[in-house]
Parts: sequence; C-alpha cells; structure tokens
Amino acid sequence: MDIPKHGEKWRTWKGLLKSRGYDPSLTSDEIVTQQTNNDDRVNPTQFKELVTRWFTPKFQTTCAAKRLSCSKMEPHVTGTKSFARLAHEVATKNAGVYPTRGEMCIITTHTHKTKVLLMIKQLTLWLH
Repeated sequence: MDIPKHGEKWRTWKGLLKSRGYDPSLTSDEIVTQQTNNDDRVNPTQFKELVTRWFTPKFQTTCAAKRLSCSKMEPHVTGTKSFARLAHEVATKNAGVYPTRGEMCIITTHTHKTKVLLMIKQLTLWLH
C-alpha cells in the first residue's frame, strides 16, 4: 500500500463528505444522521468526530482564510504554449532579454485586453 496515495484518497473522501453533507444551518447530530442514513460506507462515530471538527471556531477561521486566499488566485492561461516557449518569444521581442519570474507570472495570468495593456506598460517600466 502506498501511504501518500492512501492519504490523498482519505482527504478526497473527507472533502466529498463535506461537500455532500455540510450545512451550517443544521446541527452536527442532524448532519451525521442524514449522512449515515444515505451512505452505508460512512462510519457514524468517525463521521461525528469529523463534523464536530467542522463546527469548531478554529476550523471555521481556517476555512474562511483559505476561501479568501483561493479567491485571490489567478490561473495561468498560456494554453498549449509552454513557459519556455513564451519566455523565448518575449526575449526575441526585447532584444534577447529574458523575462524574470515575476514578469512571466504577469504574462501568463493576465489575458483581458485592459490587463494586457497594463502588463505591457509594467514590462516597459521594468525593462527600462
């Protein structure tokens, strides 16, 4: 048995249970009863401990912080073009000067027209 894969599957299972059963308007006992009646794979005592942890203030604070952090993320949108190829194209446009990691982040995350214009202005400021 591979321990990292087992841990990943356990984490995925807990996330699936939370996405299916968590409702802040219900009590922990109601959630446990609902879930254990609907799914026989769920161990009631273990699930009760898990649901109790979901309702703790520390867990709620952590979830709120993670939600905020995830909302600020911007996906990389280079499509099928690799970062190396994109960096080379930028370097050929800038007289052989390759972009830094920060510049590559800006290039790969900003796709809207207004953001592209802003990115070009920022690149010209950084390069000169």
